[in-house]
Amino acid sequence: MMLRHSAGCLLMLLSTGCTLLPERPQRAAVHDFGPSPQGPGTAIAVDAPQWLQDNRIRYRLLYADPTEVRYYTLDRWIAPPSLLLARRLESIAAHGLQPRVQLLEFEQVFEAPGRAYVLVGLRVTAQLPGKPEPVAEQFLFKRPTATPDAAGAIAAFAELADELVRRIGGLLSGWAR
Repeated sequence: MMLRHSAGCLLMLLSTGCTLLPERPQRAAVHDFGPSPQGPGTAIAVDAPQWLQDNRIRYRLLYADPTEVRYYTLDRWIAPPSLLLARRLESIAAHGLQPRVQLLEFEQVFEAPGRAYVLVGLRVTAQLPGKPEPVAEQFLFKRPTATPDAAGAIAAFAELADELVRRIGGLLSGWAR
């Protein structure tokens, strides 16, 4: 009787064994800003503070805890945002200038549940010929996300990267005159 009971328990454990084991964790999807536009191929340095030098996608819930930085677990950048921006900026002409870009902000911000935007702050500097001091311009870009999730953030960051290329390209063109 004891043997039959033990065999029954063993059979029951074996039949449910697959559900007792933890599921394999999903692998994080890796993203960039999409194909880079072709251009003159000017290398522009993009610096970032230490906290922006990883490939996690950051977000912040202003309505819950505005001081807590959070990260999506199943989505990552292929490289830190500064390297993604540097790659994208290769498509603009530097007009003989040696511009530098400093990335100051790069995160998704939730104002309320279901309502978010991405935020990119940066400073562009360049030394103009014949000028003793470098010129600088600071930008803060906000773009609403189509969806309040990682996919919405990634799409908005990609659109914003293209806008940054246009704005920085225009700025450098104006400085070179």
